[in-house]
Amino acid sequence: MILKIHRLGHTEAHLLIVYYLKHVFPGPLDEERQQFVNRNGTVFTKWLWGTGGFYDKSFDLSGASTFSDYPDTIQQSPHFQRYLAELWRAVHESSYCQWFMNYPYLNEITALLEPTRRPWPEELGSMDPYNGLWWNVNLSKRIFDAHKRCLIVSPFAPLFEEQFKSGRYTQLWKNPCDNMNGFEHLLAVQFPFCFVNNGPDANFWETLDRMFAEIQDVCRRENIDLVCLSCGCYGHILVDRIVSHLNISAVYFGSALPKHFGIDFLPPHKEIPTTYVAENWILSCPPELQFERRDVCDIQRYFGR
Repeated sequence: MILKIHRLGHTEAHLLIVYYLKHVFPGPLDEERQQFVNRNGTVFTKWLWGTGGFYDKSFDLSGASTFSDYPDTIQQSPHFQRYLAELWRAVHESSYCQWFMNYPYLNEITALLEPTRRPWPEELGSMDPYNGLWWNVNLSKRIFDAHKRCLIVSPFAPLFEEQFKSGRYTQLWKNPCDNMNGFEHLLAVQFPFCFVNNGPDANFWETLDRMFAEIQDVCRRENIDLVCLSCGCYGHILVDRIVSHLNISAVYFGSALPKHFGIDFLPPHKEIPTTYVAENWILSCPPELQFERRDVCDIQRYFGR
């Protein structure tokens, strides 16, 4: 059983639809479709650069006070154009592809993807691969419990390892039926912050290649059978590479992944949910793991509510 699962966020979903309309849709666009491209293509391109971790240092964006100030010319980056094509290809042959909401033209896209979809494993129970909420404790528990050796990829890797070593991640919920059985082995790879056109390399692809090489090395050395990816780590394209090159299961959980391991960066005004066994949760982000440009990209907004 090799799983390939994508949970598409708001930004990726819009950009996929824009790519479909511009490069895949047969025939000329009517006025409504063209307006969707014009309106959402620019807005969500800037969101991808600002908070999705895409970057290209050949563009000097230091004068922008927020990512909404980025010039429209960033859409001309050859790295960005390649990203859109790779994102479209990556979601093919998925076991499960969950969209953030019911977007325009989604039925057309899912009809194209359906013939490429991997069969859903019967042992994981009933699941419509294109509908339903992703934040689903029971579905995630079934996925976790079907695997033994897990690799986490996240900017908050040390917190996942802390939860695993303490055993707290198997005692998170007051309803014991919601708690996973636990892994035999768990490691975590820390992904660098690459928000607001910043990162350790020259562009998105250099970082992606370097991080995939590290993931590949760990998976082969440690006999990993499941890779779980959070927000902030180029999840969709990495899922595709992991499944294609390593032939092991890969799941992009996005912002839901930390909660499955008892990590939830709650804002000060929010009460701890009554379903939590609170003493087993990490409820604030340590200073050393916070993104320094919180004025531009507030990590709590994407990794906690």
